[in-house]
Amino acid sequence: MEVIIKKAREEDIPLLFSHYKGWLRNLFPEYSENLKKGFIEKDFNEDFLSDKMRNGIVLLAYADEKMTGVLIAGLPEGGISYCNWVIVDSSFQKKGIGKTLLDHWESEVKRLRGHGLRLDVDERNKKYYEKMGFKMIGFHEKGYFGLNSYYFQKTIAEPKEENFF
Repeated sequence: MEVIIKKAREEDIPLLFSHYKGWLRNLFPEYSENLKKGFIEKDFNEDFLSDKMRNGIVLLAYADEKMTGVLIAGLPEGGISYCNWVIVDSSFQKKGIGKTLLDHWESEVKRLRGHGLRLDVDERNKKYYEKMGFKMIGFHEKGYFGLNSYYFQKTIAEPKEENFF
């Protein structure tokens, strides 16, 4: 199976948002229905996606000509890019799509002269991110949205002050 990663464009928003709503409903049992509704309507909505496409990193994964995943991250600030979402469709998990998205994110951040990647994960994903070269740097009890989360970071280059701004 060939995995193709593309940078998202404005014309991708309707399909991406449709997939995002389905993925949110099916892949995140830790979120209440009310919280999922809030994400869709107020937080990670189409306006957010549009803004991230202009001022961040939005990568789409395709396999078998289907959109199978997304990675949404910010541009490096102080050299670190923070990832809001990595989502891979359940029927395409364990096929290298998440790794391919993470590799492309790393390449894009290096191209932008960043030196680190950062994200928050839950208990079930800790081992995966460790396997991908990330290190746990902290724990937040009842963190974002009242959930426990683990802070993970990966250093991908030597920090250089001239690249921070």
